Formats: sequence, C-alpha cells, structure tokens
Amino acid sequence: MFLHVCVLPEFQSGRIHMISAPKDAIMTLGSDINIDCTVDALQVGDSLTWWHQIDNSFTRVFLSHGVGPGEMNLLDPDKYEIQGHYNLVVKSAGFRDAGVYICEISGHGNYSAEVSVLGNVFILLFFFILIICMFHKY
Repeated sequence: MFLHVCVLPEFQSGRIHMISAPKDAIMTLGSDINIDCTVDALQVGDSLTWWHQIDNSFTRVFLSHGVGPGEMNLLDPDKYEIQGHYNLVVKSAGFRDAGVYICEISGHGNYSAEVSVLGNVFILLFFFILIICMFHKY
C-alpha cells in the first residue's frame, strides 16, 4: 500500500516556489508513505533538510545543499528516498517511523506533518467500531 499525502495549493516565499507542503497522515504497518515537500527554484547556497521528530528528539533524515545530486545526503538510503522535488518516501513503515516530519528550507520556514502508524489489528478494530456505530439506533 502506498499512501500519498499532499494537497496544499501552490505558494511562493522569496524566489523559492513551494508547490505542496507536508500534510498529516495515518499509515499502516509495512506500507510506504510519500510526504510532500515539493519545492522548485532551490539555488546554490539554499538548503533543504528533512527531520524526523519523536517527542523532543530530532533526527536528520535528509540534507541538500544546492541543486546537484552530489549535494544531497540521505541518512539511511534503505529506509528513506527522495522523489521529485524533495518529497520524502519512508519505506516499509514501522511503529518507530511515527512522529512529526519537518521539511526545513533555509531562510523560508519549516513545514511539518504528523504521521501515525497503525498495525492491521487497529485498522480492523477501527472499521468494526465504525460499522457498529453506523447500525446503532439512537
């Protein structure tokens, strides 16, 4: 299952063009997730960093200084991937992948999304409760 999160309108901040910012999402255990931070017009000297926050602890996932492929650094290429214009893909989500993901663009701000990871049992329970509520007479 590949869950795609996004849907903010385009906006500009200085010369950097933000096309879509991260959005909160719920993902299932073992699925991949694409967290948008679609940015255009990064120049040499600009930096874009993806952070993963759990409680008060921050882990840098990705860093880009400039626009060339040699300027990009993924912390764990087996776990993370960058697609398109800086969208973060978290591969095969585990419970430790839940938390806040922050797309930080130097001099232009931070954009974040909270990601929750649910096991299949919780999803089945959620749908079971939903069905009960639908048929419950008030």
